Amino acid sequence: MNLLASLRYLAALDEHKHFARAAQACHITQPALSNALRALEKEFGTPVVKRGRTYAGLTPEGECVLATAQRMLHEHALLQQELASRADHPQGPLQLGVVPTAVPVAARFAAMLQASHPGIAPVVRAMSSREIEEGLENFSLDLALGFTDRLEKEVAVLSCCLNTANTIFWCAVPKKRAAQWVRNLAWVRR
Repeated sequence: MNLLASLRYLAALDEHKHFARAAQACHITQPALSNALRALEKEFGTPVVKRGRTYAGLTPEGECVLATAQRMLHEHALLQQELASRADHPQGPLQLGVVPTAVPVAARFAAMLQASHPGIAPVVRAMSSREIEEGLENFSLDLALGFTDRLEKEVAVLSCCLNTANTIFWCAVPKKRAAQWVRNLAWVRR
């Protein structure tokens, strides 16, 4: 069993909430996805997926495995980026979640970032504050821009800025990754 692939399939199943759509997103057949998830359950010795005629969600143990899977997949992607990047030439995707009113600020930031570092591929996604918090928690976002009144204890604020409409936004990363983010942002300050 390829553990990383099986964890990727579990994350896809959670995202799509449907076996066939998750399999399609992973470019495998639905039976292959089901077999990989069964192997994952055998590996951990516990049911991970609630099964019925259709997808019925994850078991509590499955939620635990999913949270670990999301962290492992995120770390894997970061390691791939780090190994592919040279110190002065970072590369890879950068997922930015922003509240709709911050899209112009984020778009300018993304354009300046990509102009300075062509290997970076910023993706700006307009999202609700709740979706941003969830994205930071499950590592589907690398960076977020939102309102100061929505700050949660699980995020670390890197800086605040005032846009032209006198609205205060915050720039945040998951608290668990703040120290690494600050180290990795050294190239942005150049």
